[in-house]
Amino acid sequence: MSGIRSDEVWSLLLRLSENGNTAAAVDMKTAFFEITMNVIMRMIAGKRYYGGNEAEETGKFQEMVEDTFRLGDTTNIGDYLPVLRRLGV
Repeated sequence: MSGIRSDEVWSLLLRLSENGNTAAAVDMKTAFFEITMNVIMRMIAGKRYYGGNEAEETGKFQEMVEDTFRLGDTTNIGDYLPVLRRLGV
């Protein structure tokens, strides 16, 4: 597994060095998210889903991940105030 991590870190460093010649800012939060998802997916499925060559499949996977995080981010007030759960709130 350390080979997968080192490959992904190397890939990130290459992308950063390619972009290093410009004065544009780099969104490191997105870069770290992509590297994390690539490591996870390479361990599970054996292929990269961020920064890969298959645009259609990559787009579908990214949309699925974004939907999952968006749904998981919603808060149910009944989880914090159980009395409201009885009221259907």
